[in-house]
Amino acid sequence: MQMHLRPPHRPLAWATFALLLGFSSLALVRCTQVSDRLTGVALGRRSHADTCIKTCNDQYAKLFDDERIRHIAAVKACQDFSDREKNLCLKEEAARHEANKQALTAAKRTCQGNCHRQGGGSAG
Repeated sequence: MQMHLRPPHRPLAWATFALLLGFSSLALVRCTQVSDRLTGVALGRRSHADTCIKTCNDQYAKLFDDERIRHIAAVKACQDFSDREKNLCLKEEAARHEANKQALTAAKRTCQGNCHRQGGGSAG
């Protein structure tokens, strides 16, 4: 007889993770390049970059909060298992949570980096 060591909410956890990655990619799409003026001089680009970075940070904060809520629910679900299974469940969840946080942080940094690369010049 084989024991079921994975929590019953596994599909929900993966769906949530996929959703987080989807939102992360949306954050990257929001920080896309815009065309320069014909002269290559872009006035007001600094304020646009600041707005873009704020958008990246706000998006990251929301996604990170969603991940925290998902993690808490997963940890609670692990409590339903026997000690050995619970320890394995908690260990897997801790690894998943850490990987999700790292993916979100990488997406935020990419988004912020794209904010600085928008346009080809500045007026000052």
